[in-house]
Amino acid sequence: MSEETAFEAVSRLYQEFMELPFPPRLAGADRAGFDLVMLNSDTAGCVFTWIKNGGELEAFCFAASSA
Repeated sequence: MSEETAFEAVSRLYQEFMELPFPPRLAGADRAGFDLVMLNSDTAGCVFTWIKNGGELEAFCFAASSA
């Protein structure tokens, strides 16, 4: 049995994540000045980009994470 690579693990976990609904009780919730829906979608977008680009991120994700 071979070990799962980091790329394979992230890809698998992302697919599992995409099948789950966002918790309704957290819709519109604000924590420390961050809207949790936006934080969730921004992070998912960066993970999607990382997977799509074979493990490389685009500048947008770096800029978004430092904002």
